Amino acid sequence: MTWLRRISYIYLGIPVFLFLFGWLKIVSALLVAAVLLAAFIAIWQSTISESFSFKRTDILFVSLIILVWLFLSGVGGYSFQNWDHHSRNALFHDLIDYTWPVVYSLPVETAAKFSISPNFILSYYFGFWLPSALVGKLLGWGAANFFLFLWSYLGLFLAVVFTAVKTRLSLMKTALLLIFFSGMDILGSLLFQSLPLYDYPKPFPPIQHLEWWAGTFGFLQYSSFTTDLFWTYNQFIPALLVLSLFVTSPNTRTHIFLAGVCLFFAPLPALGLAFYVSINLFIDFLSKRKDKHRALIGFVFTVENLAGLVIGGISLLFFSTNLAGEERSLGLPAPLLLYIIFTFFEWFVIWLLLLSTNKQNWMWYLTGIILLLAPLISFGGSWDFMMRMTIPSFYILMVGCGGYLSAAPSLKIRLPLLLLLLIGGVTAFYEINRSLVRFIHYHNFSVPPAFSFEYYFENPPAFNLRFVPELDHPTTLVADEWISISRPNDEGWVTKVGELFPSSYRFLWKEELLK
Repeated sequence: MTWLRRISYIYLGIPVFLFLFGWLKIVSALLVAAVLLAAFIAIWQSTISESFSFKRTDILFVSLIILVWLFLSGVGGYSFQNWDHHSRNALFHDLIDYTWPVVYSLPVETAAKFSISPNFILSYYFGFWLPSALVGKLLGWGAANFFLFLWSYLGLFLAVVFTAVKTRLSLMKTALLLIFFSGMDILGSLLFQSLPLYDYPKPFPPIQHLEWWAGTFGFLQYSSFTTDLFWTYNQFIPALLVLSLFVTSPNTRTHIFLAGVCLFFAPLPALGLAFYVSINLFIDFLSKRKDKHRALIGFVFTVENLAGLVIGGISLLFFSTNLAGEERSLGLPAPLLLYIIFTFFEWFVIWLLLLSTNKQNWMWYLTGIILLLAPLISFGGSWDFMMRMTIPSFYILMVGCGGYLSAAPSLKIRLPLLLLLLIGGVTAFYEINRSLVRFIHYHNFSVPPAFSFEYYFENPPAFNLRFVPELDHPTTLVADEWISISRPNDEGWVTKVGELFPSSYRFLWKEELLK
C-alpha cells in the first residue's frame, strides 16, 4: 500500500511536469518544477507504512471488472463513444498534432463571426491527456489511444484500491459500488413518462441517458460515476484518484497539494473538494491550537501544500483565459416542485437513511448542503457546474454507503440501503448497455430477437434535442466529427479556447501564448 500511494502521487505529477515544460518559460518551469520535486521528496519520505492488503483473487476479479468498465466507456476508441468524445478526440488530436503550447490562428472573417481574436489558445483542463499525447507525437494516433487506455486503467485501479481502504469493503464490492452508484433517475423517468410534453428519456429502450429525466421541465441533472467515466473521463479519473487519496490521508500535510493538483486536472471537482479541504484544515488547526506555530508549520505550511498552491495558482491563471468563464447565473433552474422531487430522488433519501450513523461526521452535513445548493449555480453556460462540482460530494456519499454496508451486522439492516442502490444502479446499467448495444450493432454480432434494438435504430423517434446519445454517429464507434478545436462551432467550442495573455505575463508563459 505504501508503494501504491507513492505511485499515485507520481501518476498525478507526471502530467503537471509535462505542462510546466510545454507551456511555461524554461526558467519559470524549472523554478516550479523544483518546488514540485521537493514536494514529491517530502511525500516519499513521510508516507507511512500501510498494512492493508487484499486477496489475490479479489485483485484479479476487480482488475477484470475495471477492464470491462473502461473498455465500454469508449476510452481509446475500442467501444462506442458518447457525444462528448467528439470534442475530446479533437482536443487529443491537437495535443498530438500541434507543437506545445497549442496556439491557433483563424482567418479574420471567421474570428469576427465568433467574436474572438484571430490568434487564440487551447484553454482547457487537458492535463490528463498529456502523457498519452507525448506518446502520440512519437508513435502516432493508435499508440496514443492504447497508452491512454492503459493510463486510464492505472488511475481507476489505484482509485478503487484506496476507496476500498476507506470503505473496508472488498475490492470487488468497492468497484461494483463505484460503477453502479447513482441517483434514482429511473423513478423520475417513470413518474414523468405519461406527461404530454415529456419525450426523453423514456424507460424503454434501456439504452437512453436517464440523467436527463428532469431536463424536459428544468435545468437539473446529477451524474452517476459511470456517466462521468463514459462522458468526461479526463476529469473523472484524476479527480477520483485525488478523492481516494484525500479520504485515506493520515493527516492534512498534502490536502492543499491534492486540491491544487485536482484543479489542474478538473477545476469544477476541485472547487467541490476545496470546501472539504478548507474545513478539514481549520478543524485540524483548532485541534492543535495549544501550539499554533507548530501546527501551522507541521500540517498546513508544508512544502507539499506550498506546491499545491503554486500548481493551483498557475492552473487558475491559465483557465482564466477561457471564453466561457464570463457566463454565470444564480437562481432556481426549475419549478420548485420539480426541484424537490429531483432532490428526493437523486441523493436525499440515501443521505437521510445514513444520517443516524453520521451524526458526528461534519463531512456528511457539508455534503448535504452542497448537493442541495449546487443546482442553483450555473457557470460556463451549461449544466457542468452542478454535475461536476458535486463529484466530491457524491464520492463522500458513496464512501458513506460503503462504510455502512461493511459495518452493518446483518442483511436485514443493509437491505433498505441495498434496495436504494439497486434502483440507482439502473442508471449505470443503461449507460453500460448503450455502449454494449452499439458495440454489438457496429460489429453485426448476432443476438436473440428479444434483445435486438434494430427497430429503434431503423425507426428512431423524433426528439426535440440537439443530439440523442444512443443515436449519435450511427455508423461508427468513434466520435470523430469534430476534427480539431481550430474549427469553431456552436457545440461548446468557447469552453475549449481562450484569448492570449497580456505581455505583462512574459516572465511566466512562453512567447507563443502572449499578445
